[in-house]
Amino acid sequence: GSVAAAAEGERDPRCLLRIFACVRAAAALYSQGSSTTAHIVAVEALFDSLTWYFPMSFTPPPINKFNITRETLVEALEGTIAADPAFAPHFVPLALDKLSSDVRLAKLDSLSALAVCAEAWGPAGLNRHVTSLWRGLRPELFASSTYDAIADSNSDEVADAAASCLQRFVTALGSPMYSEVLTDTCVDDMATSLQSATAESLPRSSALVQATSRLLAAVAGGSSQALDAVASRLAPFLLPAAKAHSGDSEAAAQAQFSPLDPTVPADRRFLQTAALAAAHDVIRAALHSPPAPDDTGPGGPFREFASGLLDICLDAPSGNSSAAPALAALEGDTAMAEASTDEDEGQRLQSAGSDAEAGHSDAQDSDAHKQLQHAKAAVVASLASFPAARSPLSRPQLQRVVAALLRRVPGESASPDSPVVHGLRSLAGAGQHDLLREDALPHLLAAFRSAPCPDGSSLPAAVLAALSGASPVLRPLIVTALSEDLRRALSERQQGGESTHKLLAALGCVRASLEGAPRPYSDVDQAAVSTLLRDILAFPGYHLLPEPAREASVSCAAALARGCQLSAAQTLWLTACGIVASGASDSLATIHDPATQQQQAAVSAAVLAVLPAPAVRLHCSAVDSEGSGMTVPGALLALALLRGGDPAAAAVLATATASLFNKAPAGPELGAAVQQAVDRQLSPALEAQGAEEAVGALAGLARALCMRGHAAAAGCIQRLVQLTSTAEPEIAQVAVQGVGLLLSEPRDEVVAAVADHSVTKPLWQQRAFTHASAAVLAELGARLRAQQPAPLPLGAALVALTASAPARVLRGDAPRLLPWLLQTLQQLHRAAPNDEFAARALPSAVEAVRDVVLQPTAKEATEEQADRLLALLLELVGFTPTAAVRRVAGGGLA
Repeated sequence: GSVAAAAEGERDPRCLLRIFACVRAAAALYSQGSSTTAHIVAVEALFDSLTWYFPMSFTPPPINKFNITRETLVEALEGTIAADPAFAPHFVPLALDKLSSDVRLAKLDSLSALAVCAEAWGPAGLNRHVTSLWRGLRPELFASSTYDAIADSNSDEVADAAASCLQRFVTALGSPMYSEVLTDTCVDDMATSLQSATAESLPRSSALVQATSRLLAAVAGGSSQALDAVASRLAPFLLPAAKAHSGDSEAAAQAQFSPLDPTVPADRRFLQTAALAAAHDVIRAALHSPPAPDDTGPGGPFREFASGLLDICLDAPSGNSSAAPALAALEGDTAMAEASTDEDEGQRLQSAGSDAEAGHSDAQDSDAHKQLQHAKAAVVASLASFPAARSPLSRPQLQRVVAALLRRVPGESASPDSPVVHGLRSLAGAGQHDLLREDALPHLLAAFRSAPCPDGSSLPAAVLAALSGASPVLRPLIVTALSEDLRRALSERQQGGESTHKLLAALGCVRASLEGAPRPYSDVDQAAVSTLLRDILAFPGYHLLPEPAREASVSCAAALARGCQLSAAQTLWLTACGIVASGASDSLATIHDPATQQQQAAVSAAVLAVLPAPAVRLHCSAVDSEGSGMTVPGALLALALLRGGDPAAAAVLATATASLFNKAPAGPELGAAVQQAVDRQLSPALEAQGAEEAVGALAGLARALCMRGHAAAAGCIQRLVQLTSTAEPEIAQVAVQGVGLLLSEPRDEVVAAVADHSVTKPLWQQRAFTHASAAVLAELGARLRAQQPAPLPLGAALVALTASAPARVLRGDAPRLLPWLLQTLQQLHRAAPNDEFAARALPSAVEAVRDVVLQPTAKEATEEQADRLLALLLELVGFTPTAAVRRVAGGGLA
C-alpha cells in the first residue's frame, strides 16, 4: 500500500524511476506466494498506481543534467508492468483501449508495451487474451490501406509498429496467436481478390492484398512453425494466382519467353504481380527474422511453397531445366531482391489499379509486364538468399537458379543493380560456395576471357568482383584464376602480342575482386595476392606498354599491396627495392632512356609507397650494395628527377619518395637522409633548366614532413615559396600549384600513402599553413619594404594557400591575411587583361577574399578594409572576361 501511495501523482522523473523499481520488487515478492485475496488486492493497488503514467507524458527540460528522457521512463514503465503476469487482466484491456484512441503516442506506447509483456508473460499469462489482442491489432494493421480505414499521416508508422508487435506476439504465444490470424476473414478476402478481381475492383483489391501480405509476413517472421502455417494457408490460392492465366497452358508458357505475352490481360498481370509481391513479403520476413536456438530451418510446407514459387518464376516445371527463364525478359537495370521497399511495391500496385480502372494501352501492358518480371526476379533472389543450412531450395533447384542467371550474361550490360550480380551475390552471401564454384565460376571466367573489356565494364567482371566480395571461400579461387590471366596477358604483351585489352581487363577485375577483402588479408587471400604481386613486379616490359596499361598496373599494384600482412609487406619491400635498384630481370641497369627507367620502376615505387610503416626502412642492401650510403627514398628521388623522363612515372616515384620519408623510423638517420635529398638532389635539380618535376617532388616532400612534424618541413616550404618569387615564370607557376597542394588531402591509392601520420597527427594542416603563410607573408613584406612590386606568382601562392585551407585552419589567421589578399586581388585584376596566368588566378583570388571575410574572426579587419574592399568588388562586378569573377564579386557585394 505504501508503494502504491507513493507512486500516485509523482512528477519528479528521478523519483519515478525509483518508484518503478519498488513496484517491480513488490510484484516479485507477491508473485512468489499463492494467489490469495491479499495478493489480488495488492496487485490491483500496484497496477492502479501505474495507470497514472500510461501512456507516458514527459518532456525533458532544456538542460537535462540527469539525462532522463521520455524513452527512459517508457522503458522502465514497460519493464515494471511486465514484471508480474498477474497484471495481465488489468493491463490488456487498458492497452487495447488506448490502442483504439486517435492519439498516435498512445497507440505506439500500447503496441510497444503489449509486445514487451507478451515476451515476459508468455502463453501462461496471455493465451486467454489472444482473441482480444488480435481484434485490437487488426484495425491498426490495415490503418495505412484503403481497405478498412482512411489513411492519415501517422497510419504507416502505427501499421509498422502493429506488424512488429504481431510478430513478437507470434514468437511469444505460438500456435494460438497465428491460428487466430490465419483463420481471419481478411485472408479469405485476399484469396477472393486474387482469384476474381476485375479492372473496376483492382484498386481496392490491391490495397487489400498489400495490407494482408504485411500482416502475414509478420506472422511468418515469428517462428518456423508459423512460417509453415502461413505457407500452408497461402499455397492453395496464391500459387495459382501467380501463374500465367491462359486457356492454353503450353502457349502461355511459350509466350512468357517473349518480351510481352499478349494472351494475358494487363489487370490479370497486375494481380500476378500482387500475388508474387505478397509471397516476397513472406519470404523476406522469414529470411530476416533471427532463427530460434532449436530452429532447423523451414519445414515441409514452406519448402513446397518455395518450390512452387520457383517453378512459376523460372517459368518451367522442375523437370525441365533447359527451359528459358522468365528472368530473361527482365529489362535494363532492374534490381532483384532488396531493390524495392514495401512502400514502393504498394505505390506500384495502387498505380496499377488506377491504370487498370482507366483502361489499358500498349504502354500500360508493357509496364505491367515489367512489374511482373521484377516481382519474379525479387522472389528468386530472396529464395536464393537463405543461408545454406536453412535454404528452402534443394541443390537441383539452386542449380536451376544459377543456370537461369548465367543465361542472362551474354546479353546484359554491367550494373551493380543487375539481377545477375544481385542473384549470384545473394547465393554467395548465403554460403552456397560449392554450388557457385562448380556451376558458376567456370562459366563466368570463360565469359570474362571471351570478351575482355578494357574499362572493366563487362558483366562477368562485375559478377566476379561481387562474388569475391561476398565469399571468402571463392575470393582466392577468383584471384588465382585472374592471376593466371594476368600472367598470360603480360607474357603475350612482352612477346609483341596485341593483348592490351586483356591486360587492362585482368588488372581491373583483379583490383575490383579484392576491394571487398578484409585488410590486412587473411592467410588464404594473402597467398593469392603475394603470387600475383610477384608476377606484376617481375614483369620487365612496362616500358613497352601503352600509357593506360602502365597506369592501370601502378594503380592495381598499389591497391593490392595496401592490404598485405606485415610479413608479406616485408618480403615485398625487399623485392621492390631490388627492382628499383636494378630493374626487373636486370634490365633496368642496362637501359639509358630516362622515361624507360622511370616506367620500369614506377610499379615497384607504387608498392613501396603503400606498405605499412613497420615494413619501411631507410636503407636496403639491394639499393646500397656498394656502400654508397644511398637510401631507398634517395634512389626513388634520383629516378624521379631524371631529365627528359615520363611525367606520370616521375610523379609516382616522387610520391613514393614522400611516402617513405613520411613513414620511415624516426632518428638521426632520417634527418640526414632528408638533408641529403634536399641539398644534394633537389637543390641542384631546382637550379637546372626545366625543373618542374623537382618542384613537384619538393612540394610532396614538404607535405609528408609536415604530416609527421619533422623539423625539415619548414625549410622545404621556405624553398618552395622562394621559387614563386625568384624562379622562371613556368617554374614559379608550378611552385604555386605546389603551395596549394601542401594542405590537400591525398585521394588516390598511391598518394594516400603519404597520409599515414595525418591520422595520428590531425594538426598537420595547421602546421603546414603556419609555415607556408609565414614564408609567403615574409616575402611579400620584404618586397613592400623595398618598394618593389611582388611577383604575381608570389601573391597567387597566398591565394592558393588560403583557398586550400580548411575553415578551422583559416580562422585564426584571417585578420592578418585580409590586407595582403586585397593587395594580391588588386594586382591580379590589373594584370588580368594582358596576362594569362593572372586571368586564371583571379577567380580563385576573389573566392579566397570571400572565404576570409566570412570568418567570424575577420569582422574587425573587414570593417577596417571596407572602403578598399568595396571599391575592388565594384570594379570586379563589371569584369568582362570571366563570368565566375563577376558572380563571386556580386555575391560579395550582396
